[in-house]
Amino acid sequence: MDTPTNHSPLTNDKMDLKDAIKTYLAYWKWFVLGVVLSFIAASTYLYFKAYSYEVSSTILINDNSNSSNGNSEISVFEDLGLFAGPQTSLDTEIGVLKSKTLIERVVKELGLNITYYIKDDIKFKELYKDDIPITINFFMSDVDFNNLSQVFFFKATSASDFVLYDEDENILCKGTFGNKTSCDFGEFIVTPKDINAIKKNQSILIKIGSIEEVAIAYKRRINITADGPKSNLLTLSLKDGIKLKAREVIDSLISYYNQDAIAFKTEMSQDTDKFINSRIDDILVELNSFDEGVETYKVDNKLSNLDSESNLVLQSNASVENQIVELSSQIRIINYLINYLQKNKNEIIPPNIGQVNENANQNAIRYNSLLLDRKRLLKGANEENPTIINLNEQIASLRSSIEQNLQNTRSSLLFSLNQARSQENSLNSRIAAVPKKERDMADIQRQQEIFETLYLYLLQKREENSISLAVTTPYARIIDRAYGSSLPVSPSKKVVFIIALLVGLIIPFVLVYIKLIFDDKVHSLKTIENTIDAPILGIIPKSTSKHKIVSLDNKQRGASESFRLLRTNVSHLLQQESDKGQTIFITSTINNEGKTFVALNLATSFVHLNKRVLLIDADIRNPKSGITTHIKTKQNAGLAEFLNNENVQLADLIKKDEQTNLDILSSGQLPKNTLEFLSNGKFEALMAFAKSNYDYIVVDTSSVNTTADTLLLGQLADVFIYVVRANYLNQQMLEIPKKLHQSSTLKNLTVLMNYGTGYGKTQF
Repeated sequence: MDTPTNHSPLTNDKMDLKDAIKTYLAYWKWFVLGVVLSFIAASTYLYFKAYSYEVSSTILINDNSNSSNGNSEISVFEDLGLFAGPQTSLDTEIGVLKSKTLIERVVKELGLNITYYIKDDIKFKELYKDDIPITINFFMSDVDFNNLSQVFFFKATSASDFVLYDEDENILCKGTFGNKTSCDFGEFIVTPKDINAIKKNQSILIKIGSIEEVAIAYKRRINITADGPKSNLLTLSLKDGIKLKAREVIDSLISYYNQDAIAFKTEMSQDTDKFINSRIDDILVELNSFDEGVETYKVDNKLSNLDSESNLVLQSNASVENQIVELSSQIRIINYLINYLQKNKNEIIPPNIGQVNENANQNAIRYNSLLLDRKRLLKGANEENPTIINLNEQIASLRSSIEQNLQNTRSSLLFSLNQARSQENSLNSRIAAVPKKERDMADIQRQQEIFETLYLYLLQKREENSISLAVTTPYARIIDRAYGSSLPVSPSKKVVFIIALLVGLIIPFVLVYIKLIFDDKVHSLKTIENTIDAPILGIIPKSTSKHKIVSLDNKQRGASESFRLLRTNVSHLLQQESDKGQTIFITSTINNEGKTFVALNLATSFVHLNKRVLLIDADIRNPKSGITTHIKTKQNAGLAEFLNNENVQLADLIKKDEQTNLDILSSGQLPKNTLEFLSNGKFEALMAFAKSNYDYIVVDTSSVNTTADTLLLGQLADVFIYVVRANYLNQQMLEIPKKLHQSSTLKNLTVLMNYGTGYGKTQF
């Protein structure tokens, strides 16, 4: 006989995957309902959720260390080895791009602190730019306006009048288009862009937020990522319900970033120009002084044709003098730089016109880069910022290192100069004949040449710096202007419905799992087999037939077949060669497990074999649910009257049911003391009479857990069928038939599982 689906995953035995799948498939309606409800919720969510579009832009950050244009303010002094340009830090640039100060400027320019919404069916739709039908101009200070936070509704009551009200529909103020209106939160003028576009009594939701709060919100939403570890490309992206607004935010952010970067570069170029001009002015003074000194010296000493005489005297000493000139120039540049560092603490290092070691050059590059970063970061932070403090410490350390390097370089140059002068003195001894006046004149001319060289060099650098100041290349070159897809990126219908599907499956799964955790009913034969070591006759499958006798319902062929199989199994257990009738007792643990239904249909099944069958209703204590309630033949007197009255004849109590062709002995009227009747010996006489006149005697006894009647009759049966109703009986109750079988209280006990047959349309 086929075993129906096992409905419990939580029996004591271990279940395989197939059983688990069958278990949950039994609740397929729950899963279908869960998926349908989840899809409805997902559709509702998608209807009310505002769609977002992603807009992105790609920019290239100029790396001054790799720049080849030579036009930057740093490149003016690259030939000196001090200012080769700082290495660009993408993390720093990302921090600047996402700085609150920069985003606040974008918010102010685009008016993002004021948003307009119009009701579309049952949801609000945001308006932007040309879609906004009105313009609101406030009359208040910038500080008050930047901190204003207000939410209200606007409604035009006529072609010239309007009213503002709050969420509770309390009127805040009334006004006229084009005229100043006063409300609690300030004075303003409302101007319609197109008077014909404003619908009367149409509500517009207006939200005003503080500039700072709106900037912080956009700071969280703007995403900036580097294209790669070795790339200077940055991608800026923003998700918003209005693609045009997101595009303008990204473009404005890049524009303001470039403006600030150009301003910083211009400021540094101007500082460099100031330094060069100051040095040129100082050298002009020195040159004028030397010119006057030469003139005075010649007049005082009455010298003439000094050049010819000097060339003859100093020809052999020319190379040494050139070396002295070069070393002196370098020492003077070092002195200039040391003096500049001591007087200008927070300015870029001026150019050094001379030979400086590589370590000093690299330190100068880093020092100027850090100063540039510090100035830019101070636009959006204060001196207490940890990043500023860290930069100050690095700047101080580099300044000290640069000063030390300059001191060391000067010492080295002085040593070289002393050696050159020693060599000059040696040569001078060889030209002792040269007049002292000519040697003095040579010293004056040598100093004059040093300053002339410096003067010409600074003039050249001033022109180069002027070119750099005129060429203002954007710091961020736009590779891709802000663009966005035509399809929204969120919410994704595919993702939402996938999540809805998962939720629709998971929630029923969890509910079923929780239900089964607390489910202690008997659901399968496996549970019975693991508990009771008794023969299993089979299973009566579920039936929804209105007929209690399933053989009378042509639509219930499966149920009819199950009773035919039950009849066959019972026949194998009985002694087929006996010349007396066979007794089949049927019981259960508790009421409503279907024992009466099984007894009636099993007896009917034997009748179909043309057997003489007597059906006895021995459940005397429960006459209202006895056999007579399932058949058309009604009996008032029955077993109780036979056991209680000596004068009652058994033949008068047994009635033939025309519908089933069964001989039926009903339970009769409820007696006062059942135990005495069942133990007075008359029931044994009844069994002897029945065995002599019938082939099969089917006895419907009372439930063993409600009365002791069945236990008194346990040894009179040839076969005892113990009915267990699936999805109804607690597993703990199986201990009762287990003990009855082990003690042989019920003779030849067998087990039959009933999956709710005989209980109308109830589902188990």
